[in-house]
Amino acid sequence: MWILKILFFLGLSLFLTFSSEESITPSYHNPAEILEKIHHGKNPGKGVYDVFCAVCHDPDPVIAVGAPLRGVEKDWVLRCRQRNLKAMLIAIDGGMNNMPPRGGCFECTDEDLIAAIKYMIEKKPSSRK
Repeated sequence: MWILKILFFLGLSLFLTFSSEESITPSYHNPAEILEKIHHGKNPGKGVYDVFCAVCHDPDPVIAVGAPLRGVEKDWVLRCRQRNLKAMLIAIDGGMNNMPPRGGCFECTDEDLIAAIKYMIEKKPSSRK
């Protein structure tokens, strides 16, 4: 009988431990909160790129959809000749090819996106690590 009591209290304590709100950390995506941290960083363009753009635009992209790659001059030279930054921003605003409108960063300001574009067209890619 005492074994049942011990098992009962052990089970109850485990249940209470793992069911309390304090022990569960919510997992959510809050772009406004992320952008607030990015704005206080050293290089906001890199911050926006790392969080919102790198998946497709990294030289070794997670999702290879034919997006122009960061630091790859041949991917950007024609775009830069044909459009200024404002024109690129207008194109990004509506989405283009496989890219969603605003690159999926609906909370990003125009300045955030321009900073990310400037970071991507730099000639020498740097490690994101």
